[in-house]
Amino acid sequence: MDCAIFVSLTQTFMATLTDQDVLNRYPYSSKEVSPAVRPNTLQVLKYIFPRQFGLHNVFDSVVDFRETVHPFKDYTLREDEIRRLPPNHKGASTTKIPRRLRGSLVDLVQKLQILHRRCPYSQMIAHYCPSNVRKSRLYEQAVLILSSV
Repeated sequence: MDCAIFVSLTQTFMATLTDQDVLNRYPYSSKEVSPAVRPNTLQVLKYIFPRQFGLHNVFDSVVDFRETVHPFKDYTLREDEIRRLPPNHKGASTTKIPRRLRGSLVDLVQKLQILHRRCPYSQMIAHYCPSNVRKSRLYEQAVLILSSV
C-alpha cells in the first residue's frame, strides 16, 4: 500500500496528536496514591462518555450557533465545560462515576492510557506508510556523513 498522500500530513498529525489529544493531556500516572479512580482516568472517561456526566454531546444537545458555525460542536477541548459541572452531594469538586461506568470499564480506560503512552506512533507510521522523501533524506545524510570521514 502506498501512503504517499500521508507523508505531508505526518508532521501535522504528530503535532496535533501531542497538543490536543486527551490521552496525552491526561496520561496514566502510577505514582498517584491508589484512589478508587485516578483523576486523569476520570477526565478521560468524561471525554469518552460525556452524556453520562451531563456534558454537551452530539446525541441530545442543541448546538449553539453563536459558538460554532458547524453542525456539531467541537469536543476536542472541553475543560471549561467540565469545570462548570456541579459538585457532588458532599460538596467535593470531583464527579461521581455513574454506576454503569464503574468496574471493568475504568480498568479498560486505564489500560488504554497505558498502551497509548507505550505506542510509538511515529515508528508505526514510518513502518506502514514508508516515505520515499524520508528515505532520500536519510540517504543524503548518510552520503554527507560518509563523505566527511
